[in-house]
Amino acid sequence: MKKIIILGLVGILNHACFAQESEDPFFTRKPAKGDIGLGFSVSGAIANIFVGNTSDTLGGNFLFGRYYLKDDLVVRVGFGVNSGKGTFTFSDSVSTEANYLGTGQVFLDQKTTISSNSFFIRPGIEKHFEGTKKLDPYVGADLTIALKGRTKTVVEEAASQTDYTRNSTQETVSPGGLGFGISLLGGFNYFIAKNLAIGAECSWGFRSNNLGGESESTYNESNSGSDNFLDGTNINTTNSFNSKSRSSGFGVNASGAIKLSIFFSCKDKTAE
Repeated sequence: MKKIIILGLVGILNHACFAQESEDPFFTRKPAKGDIGLGFSVSGAIANIFVGNTSDTLGGNFLFGRYYLKDDLVVRVGFGVNSGKGTFTFSDSVSTEANYLGTGQVFLDQKTTISSNSFFIRPGIEKHFEGTKKLDPYVGADLTIALKGRTKTVVEEAASQTDYTRNSTQETVSPGGLGFGISLLGGFNYFIAKNLAIGAECSWGFRSNNLGGESESTYNESNSGSDNFLDGTNINTTNSFNSKSRSSGFGVNASGAIKLSIFFSCKDKTAE
């Protein structure tokens, strides 16, 4: 329902902006100087189609926009702020031999929560060629800068046995880092309706990631049991360690998903 509402609003805005233009008998019109465009990626089967953000070469998602300086010269920019949190749970029971938990069946419940955030910006430029009435090929270049914030991982675990329970929490905070990329690109837009196009893009370039640094891990454990030598024992430790990840290289990045582009202009082209 949400997708239908969004597409409906886009259609209304598009119709209003071009109300003063003469009708194209083929219901197509390529963008021109002064027009703007929004880009999305479309994936999934026709019966389960999904419209989402495009993805940059460093793995981040962003909103993608274009502005036509000339009929054949376009500046583009992608940007976005990602803030994510994921939770994973695990439950199991295992049989153990004699140890500090005792003997017999041990029931385990574990929950892992990972949270992180990042910021991406990707400016670029496109040079468009004549193509055909509906086909709009282009080449260009862009620059990617990605700032990744710290990652926080919390693992909570409960182990229980007859007359014994152990609860523990381990929290690890790892610093983020910086990503950089520069690419040459080529692609096309194919107009299926006025101001509405599908297409694809392929890029080749250099990218570099520098992540990590001084990390800190805190562990807290509490024990209780009427017949266990650890009853009432609490363990609290804090450790620091250095963890870094660096990668760089050249490569090709092709978009396997269909790209959907919507263009807007409230300028009356018939007056030119």
